[in-house]
Amino acid sequence: MALASGTRVGIYEVTAKIGEGGMGEVYQARDTTLDRDVALKVLPEAFTADPERLARFQREAKVLASLNHPNIGGIYGLESSGDAQALVLELIEGPTLADRIAKGPLPVDEALAIAQQIAEALEAAHEQGIIHRDLKPANVKVKADGTVKVLDFGLAKAVTSDAAGGSATTSATMSLTASATQMGMVVGTAAYMAPEQAKGTPVDKRADIWSFGVVLLEMLSGQRLFTGETASETLAAVMMKEPDWDRLFTDLPAHVSTLVRSCLEKDPRERLRDIGDVRLAMKGMFGPSVDRLTEQAEPVPFASRPAQLLIAALGLATVALGVFGWLGQPAPPAVGLTRASISLPPGHALSGGPEITRDGQRVAFVSSDGNGQPRIYTRRLDESELSELDGTEEARQIFFSPDGRWIAFYARGGFFKVRVDAGEPVRLADASTSEGGYWLDDGTILFTPAWNSGLFRIDEDGGEPEPFLIPDRTSSYAFTWPSVLPGGREMLFSRWGSAQAVMRLDLTDMTESVVVPGHWRRSRFVSSGHIVFAGDGGDILALPNDQGAASTLTPEPVLENVDGGGIDGYARMAVSDNGTLVYSPLDLSRSSLVVVDQSGGLEPVDVPLGTYEQISLSPGGRRVAVMSNFELFIHDLDRGSRIPLVPELTQDGEQQRPVWSVDGTRVVFASNHDGSWSLYSKAASGAGEVEPVLDGRFDLYPTAVLADGTIFYEENNDISSDLWYLPPGGDPEPWLTTSAEERRARPSPSERTMAYVTEVSARLEVSIQSIDRSSDPVLVSTAGGTSPLWSPSGDRLYFRSGHRMMVTEVSTEPVLQATLPQVVFEGGWELSDLTVSQERWDLLPDNRFLMVNHEPEAVPTEINVIFNWLDELRDRVPVP
Repeated sequence: MALASGTRVGIYEVTAKIGEGGMGEVYQARDTTLDRDVALKVLPEAFTADPERLARFQREAKVLASLNHPNIGGIYGLESSGDAQALVLELIEGPTLADRIAKGPLPVDEALAIAQQIAEALEAAHEQGIIHRDLKPANVKVKADGTVKVLDFGLAKAVTSDAAGGSATTSATMSLTASATQMGMVVGTAAYMAPEQAKGTPVDKRADIWSFGVVLLEMLSGQRLFTGETASETLAAVMMKEPDWDRLFTDLPAHVSTLVRSCLEKDPRERLRDIGDVRLAMKGMFGPSVDRLTEQAEPVPFASRPAQLLIAALGLATVALGVFGWLGQPAPPAVGLTRASISLPPGHALSGGPEITRDGQRVAFVSSDGNGQPRIYTRRLDESELSELDGTEEARQIFFSPDGRWIAFYARGGFFKVRVDAGEPVRLADASTSEGGYWLDDGTILFTPAWNSGLFRIDEDGGEPEPFLIPDRTSSYAFTWPSVLPGGREMLFSRWGSAQAVMRLDLTDMTESVVVPGHWRRSRFVSSGHIVFAGDGGDILALPNDQGAASTLTPEPVLENVDGGGIDGYARMAVSDNGTLVYSPLDLSRSSLVVVDQSGGLEPVDVPLGTYEQISLSPGGRRVAVMSNFELFIHDLDRGSRIPLVPELTQDGEQQRPVWSVDGTRVVFASNHDGSWSLYSKAASGAGEVEPVLDGRFDLYPTAVLADGTIFYEENNDISSDLWYLPPGGDPEPWLTTSAEERRARPSPSERTMAYVTEVSARLEVSIQSIDRSSDPVLVSTAGGTSPLWSPSGDRLYFRSGHRMMVTEVSTEPVLQATLPQVVFEGGWELSDLTVSQERWDLLPDNRFLMVNHEPEAVPTEINVIFNWLDELRDRVPVP
């Protein structure tokens, strides 16, 4: 049906005829609602006269309209006007690929650039179960800027009268042919059909791979592969004849011929099965899509295997070839040490990960935005775009499933899993902490439901967690960071207690042995035959995985300036089985202190650069207790001098969470030098002995000291964290104990009201309550809150909500109440660590804020990638 200019089809006004579209005439039209130009493909009357056929087409068109990809011509809808039925399509300017091929062969680089985009379009469609079925040069547009658009996705199936969509006549152009004037079009379509499609047998995505190979070969040769005077002769050539390789190619590189031949196997069982494999080969695994390539040790060797040939000839010297298993061949020779980096989204900082799949193809990490809201992001290393995973707000620590399709993570008082491609997270278990985990090949997961609970296991589909490895509460009080050797024979883990060490567990008889004594972070088995782990100084160290000799060997540094993860020991590095290392660079020695006023303006404090992880101001604001690498010292802000607080405990254990007595003479803190974290006290001058205050079955951390010496503290039990207090000369008494999290009890200056952090609907919030608990609690924060601190006058309460400093006005008359929180300033001069165990700010007597300030180069805003790292590891630490 011909349409005249000015004809209305629904909301579209025809402006000009622009061609024959294979399955109907094509017109340019104006969308009178959105004020844009579109293309209308008018369906033939013979087609629209069949109600059943039209109804099925409409159903198929709805599916096709869901395709959204920069290399796919979009389908906007289906319109009708009288007897006319038209597809509304994206209007794409520029010649078709058929027009370009008619001018002669394309240069190899130009042809491969176009083929790369065609492959990306096909891959996006195949992932949604949509097969093109009619890929040919006439269905490919090349825009002036080089962008490729593939047209008519799935329309061959949509228009066929065979619902199965598998016969040789399901091509849109063939099924709609009505006259000899379209015979050339028919022959053209037949020339690109896969043999199985020409035979009338059912087809799958491998039919598109065949058509892709034909199109690529025609671009490179400038000649038709399969020819015949009629459609039948052309189909016969497709099914029976091989391309005339000698006639088609004169100087075409052999490696490109190898790729094309892999696409053009007549037996689909012998053909490449996934267009993504073709795309990766052309693009180069981990090559130009990685943000910055900074170092190349040696060129890629020219080899004989198809994948190697292809990569070498494309000049992708930075390709990590170890994962080219798509041709069923072993990994090619190493290509030399190659470095790259992945930038986080603008304004983000790393707060978890990175992790990498075992096959080295995908990286995941937790990134926090400017408001301090963390989420999980993933990215395939052969792609340039990051994907944000919905529902992963407040995620902390992450690790992959063995097949790389799922990510396990801790968040909001629970332990979850989420698919890397789509879907909502699945809650597997309750968890009040996040101390690593491991997803085993048999479908069970090891994780830590609480800091000192030990390791539990749970089925990947959920269920009741079962104890797996429990501390004895004497020599050990916590087990963290499990890593299982491939094959499931041995496991590494960190043992915390009086005999801290990296431990090895024989999973056949459950016997333990020491790998490395002392405090180390997050050990891992590596496929090169090494054990790697992180030290406190930002180094990654390695040992040969020799069960008999490992404990007698000295760990050797193999990588410097790696983010050790601060207090949680989450060394931010991971290694894939094929030797790709990902890590977060961070120089923790480049942090300092700043004073921030109420408007967000900052003033540097004259302190040396160092590692400032927790700070606590003395009541007068002249001194600050600092925790650095689990050591405590007192810094005098007026004089600039500092003294170690507890040097006598440093070699036997670690210290953290300092809080001052009201008169400023003593500091109460937590130390684990006798096993679990217990409460101790020391004169703030550093003189005298450390005095034990309280120990218990669970870890204890001080939060405040009252004027009469009563100490408030957190007890981290197997289920949650509760608030207790210890009166002078008395026994511990619970202040608030529930199944939820309660932390950071902070009394007001009058000691009448307590502010604290509590868990509300799986999110940490700030609440207040009378200190004698005679009043009902009042929820202060409205969108998450941590680290509450009172103003000196006690009428205002400050707290952090992500990277925002918030304040609320509090009154006790006639009842305890708080105003709606207001933003004081946005931005924080601290790392994006949202764990409530980190106190990186405190309030000065003049209502200004003392905050940790990390130098710009110290903030983790990118992930470093090193390909073929295992070669360097073997050189530095030989394996017997």
